Amino acid sequence: MPSLLTVVNNVKILRSSARLRHIFLLVLGAALVPSGLAQQGGRIRIIEGVNSTSDPFGVRPTARPLTPLQRKIGGSIRRKIKELADAGIVSSSAKGVTGAEAFSTRLLQVDSEARIHAYVELGSVEPEKLTVLGAIPGIRVESSNAELSIVQAWIPVDQVESVAELSFVKKVT
Repeated sequence: MPSLLTVVNNVKILRSSARLRHIFLLVLGAALVPSGLAQQGGRIRIIEGVNSTSDPFGVRPTARPLTPLQRKIGGSIRRKIKELADAGIVSSSAKGVTGAEAFSTRLLQVDSEARIHAYVELGSVEPEKLTVLGAIPGIRVESSNAELSIVQAWIPVDQVESVAELSFVKKVT
């Protein structure tokens, strides 16, 4: 089967004008994508599972909308929680022997007890709120900034949702 570019180059009018050739390719590409076809490596192929009526651009269906609780937890932390859970690592099973710290990145740290280093945005930093946060099992509050209403803490991976559930917590990032 000849490639799409070979076909285009053999059409006389398209050989004479690079501009017309580009316009033709754009129009052809726009026509092929909704029908479940796409060009890859100079060849046309059918994209399996694409339904031109329900998904004209072959885009994966969007994930279910986040719950209000999930929206309070930053995306990078939600992904890290899933990654740790998929590896079977939870804070209660960690205790320094699981290698949980291997899941750390430059932007998101995980310690040997499967705690995530996070910033907790509050409405305001008050001693009562710090006491409630500190009472969550395994959490270690490192610092707080009343001016920015932020608490920096190590939160056990299985307690992140407990922190986010607190009414005075705006976001965990």
